[in-house]
Order: sequence, then structure tokens, then C-alpha cells
Amino acid sequence: MDCSCSRSNNDEVNLVPLNDTDASSYETIRHVSKQTRQRASDSYTVEDVVNAGGFGKFQWKLTFMSCFAWMAESCEIMILSLLGGFLACEWKITSVQEALLTSMVFLGMGIGCPILGKMTDTYGRIKVVRVSTVILVICGILTVFSPSITWMIVFRWSCGFLIPGVNGIMVLFMEYLPTKLRGKCTLFLYGFWGVGSIVITLTAMAVMTTKNSWRVVLFISVTPLIIFLILSKWCPESARYMLAHGKIKEAEDTIIKMAEENGLSRPAGKLQNSSNTTQRKSIICLFKDENTVFFCLIFLWFFLTFVYYGIVLLTPEVILHGGLPIKTSQPANLTVPEYYMPCKPLLLSDYISLLLTTAAEILGVFFAWLLVEILGRRKLMFTFSFFYSASVMMLLIDKVPAAIPCILLFIARGSISGCFGVCVLYTNEAYPTTHRALAYGFYLIFGRFGTVVTPLVAQVLLESVPKATVVIYSVLALFAGIATFVLPLDKKGQELEDQYK
Repeated sequence: MDCSCSRSNNDEVNLVPLNDTDASSYETIRHVSKQTRQRASDSYTVEDVVNAGGFGKFQWKLTFMSCFAWMAESCEIMILSLLGGFLACEWKITSVQEALLTSMVFLGMGIGCPILGKMTDTYGRIKVVRVSTVILVICGILTVFSPSITWMIVFRWSCGFLIPGVNGIMVLFMEYLPTKLRGKCTLFLYGFWGVGSIVITLTAMAVMTTKNSWRVVLFISVTPLIIFLILSKWCPESARYMLAHGKIKEAEDTIIKMAEENGLSRPAGKLQNSSNTTQRKSIICLFKDENTVFFCLIFLWFFLTFVYYGIVLLTPEVILHGGLPIKTSQPANLTVPEYYMPCKPLLLSDYISLLLTTAAEILGVFFAWLLVEILGRRKLMFTFSFFYSASVMMLLIDKVPAAIPCILLFIARGSISGCFGVCVLYTNEAYPTTHRALAYGFYLIFGRFGTVVTPLVAQVLLESVPKATVVIYSVLALFAGIATFVLPLDKKGQELEDQYK
């Protein structure tokens, strides 16, 4: 891009565009939004430059890197729905131990959410993400060498504790997105959660039907984390975070680099710091600013995570037994005591069915991506919740062809995945830069409470009262959908705030 350079008396460099194309880019960068129309003409904000560049080369690089983080977390969660069955054949574990293994992972997430969320807002997004990823890789590898179910639970708990730290990449990603594309871009990234689930399912199918080694499956599941860690060396810190902490020069350098990567001339003037660096970062602010949003999001996060992970854990069992009711009587030639889980390895056909239902998550996120800027956040969450509730309730129907439960699971997985993605988007939009990671981590806590409880329903209660299990998930999903109408209007098409007003 051709530009002439002039230097003023205060040595501030201003690039002047020489052609119509550059002039258009220059004017776009200098464009002042409606909310900040009274700003001084010789300054610009992060939002101005991000909106001017659109979804450019910088954002594509950030997306490519971030997708491995989402795939990694998805692998860690999806493997929980399969690991209990693997261990039942080798270690002869009980259903309570299986549920405990799953619950402890989610309990670790619940404890890690507030701690790592606070650290992300205090020490920086990318710093916490990198450190968490390094330790998570180590814990993941240690899990491969677990000698007993006790050590397995300890190492998996450690992995759960560190996962929220890697989640900070979602906050950083959103803070570099243009206003008009923020909803679709966030859901596009969230779609890689489904990709991760498919990857780990394919891995389990390939390994367990040939080598029958769950340790190899666990080792391969760490691969996306290693790739993400290598790519994260390129990732810059959030410019919004740096401004919120008074690091104006560093933020300006990052913004200029982003503009250049996106093919824009260097913005004239100085980067405006509209953040109050002394503003207290407290959970109390989340309640005081908008208590309706506060309580409603707590309700949504708890029940959406409860029903989402519930259907993830239910899927292998429903496929293995051909639907409900699930019979847990053991074969006559089985010599283990009745209180142990029966060893029922998944067949190739079972893995294919599991793969198809897991792929529904990508389709669900695609529909969310397609409709999020049309229906808005609230209406879309209700629609997805309704379809989930209806499809899960239909699992109660007996004596149906084997394909019907798979179709119902497909609809349920796709619907709840899309709904959960929109909820993540709404939560990150609802709070300013100074509290965004803290808020995200705080609501993840209540989500993890739901995930701690759901294994007791999907893996323990399912054995004795399978139909009651299905009714619980269906009704709670419908309640979550109704709760979305209590939320204030969503921020579709609005700029992200940097601080509380």
C-alpha cells in the first residue's frame, strides 16, 4: 500500500493515503461510531481499527490458532463419555467410580474457573493461556500412565482445573472481532468443538478396534493442545486488556501491526484510552450493574451445561443398547461381581453411530451461525432448547427401529450445541473488557456445578430408572429455554464495552 509520510512538530507520524483505495481505508479507520461521536478528531480506538479491517489476515491467523484450543477441550470432555467403558474392561470399575471420574474433572473446572478467570483479567489473556496449556499437556501425558483408577481421577481433576485457563483464548479472540461479524465469527470458532469431538471419536474407533489400547487414545487426545501451544507463540496480547491496564504504547503497537496485516494504512493520531485502570475488578460488579442478567445467566449456565453433558454421556449408552430402556443385566458367563460395570466394548457399527450423532454438533453450530444475526441471541437459544427437549422426550417411545434413537440423539446433540454456543457469545458480550474474563469464568463455575451433578444422572440413575433420566433432561432444557426471555435485549450489532459506565 502506497503512502506518503509526514512528521509533525511533536514527532508523531501520520500516513497520508495517495489513492482512492487507501483514502477509503483511511477514512474508515478514522470513522467515529455513534457512541463516541464527540471524541477528539486526532484519536482513534481499538474498535475503529478492528471494524475498519473487518475479518482480515490477522483474524484468520487468530482463528486458525484458537480452533486447536477448542478442539483440545472438546477432546478432553468427549473422552469422558468413552473412558468409563474402556476402564470397565481393564480395571473392573463400578458405575459410581465412573461417575466420580467424570464429576471430578468438572469439579476441577469449577474450582479453576474463578481462579484462572481472575488471573486472566489481572495478568493478561495470553500469558495465562500459555501457562495453563503447558501444565495441561503435562497432566494429560501423566494421565496416560495412570496405574489405577485413583491416580486417573487425580490427573483428570488436574486437567479439569487447567481447562478454564485455556478458555481465555475465547475472550481474546472476541476482543479482536469486528462488531458486525462478532456473533458469526464466535460461533464459527465454537464449531471446532464439534470437530474435536469427531476427531477423538475417530481416534477411539481406529485404536480400540485394532490395538484396544485406551492409553494410546488418551495420548493422541493431547495432540491438539501441543499444536495450540506451538502456534500461540505468534498470538499477541489483547489490545483491550493492555489499554485497560494502562499499557497504551504496547496496545498501540499491536493495533498498528494488526492494521498492517489486514492491508490498512497506519491510523493517524493517538490510540484513545477510554478505560479506567483503577476500576475494581470484582464479582460484585457483575451483580450491581445488571442483576437480572446476573441471575438469569447463572440459571442458564447451570442447566445448559447439565443437559449438554448429559446427552454427551447418554449417547454411547443409548447407541450400545439400541435405545431406552437400558438393561444392565450381565451375561451369564460374566464372572465379575454384579456391582462392577459390565465389560461391553463398542463395536465398529456403534462407533459409526456415535460418530454420526457427534457430527450433529457441527451442524447445530452452523445453524446458530446462520441465524444468530437474524433471530438474535435470545430467540435462537429458546428455539434450540425446544428442539432438544422434544427430541430427548421422544426417546421414551418404545419398540422403534434402531435408527430412530440415533436420529433423536442427532437432533438433541445439534440443538444443545448450537444453544450453548449462543450462550457463550451472549455472556462475553454482556460484560466490559475489565470484567469479561472474570464474568466468563464466574458463570463457568455454575456451569461446572451442573456438570458435576449430571454424571450421577446419566451414568448412575440411568441404570435403575432410565425413563426418569430422560424426563429430567427434557424438562430442564425447556426451563432453560423459557428463562432466555427474561434476559434483556442482546447486543446484536453493538460494540463491546471496555468498562462499566
